[in-house]
Amino acid sequence: MTEDQDSVAFDPKRPFTRAWAAAQGNISDLRTAAYKRLLHGVYVAATVEVTPLLIAEAVLMPFGEKAWASHATAARADLERREAIDDDQWRIMVFVAKDIYKSPGRTLERIHRVLRLRGEPGVPAVLSDAWRAHFPGWS
Repeated sequence: MTEDQDSVAFDPKRPFTRAWAAAQGNISDLRTAAYKRLLHGVYVAATVEVTPLLIAEAVLMPFGEKAWASHATAARADLERREAIDDDQWRIMVFVAKDIYKSPGRTLERIHRVLRLRGEPGVPAVLSDAWRAHFPGWS
């Protein structure tokens, strides 16, 4: 679901990881007023409005396709990332392609329910049907 950051140009209006920004040499200090931290190790330009969709995108950033490699160092790094996310009081929801492409309505209802339970600002009381235009024929 997340793009390989190496294949796209730097765009501070999209969530990006601290490591990727450092590797690109585009940012000398993420602690300036020009950027805001969305969660541990994930940033965006300060001018960007934080929406539930942006948060969802940011949450997926630290976890690539090989997040659960059998390598001990990778597993330790995954645990450290998970603890940092827990420290920031994020809720991890697991989805697979089938959830999105076979039952997008149910998937969005799950996300909407959690956002409402957490009292996230800007989340409407009732989920809009606007998503249906992007998934014709699916409910």
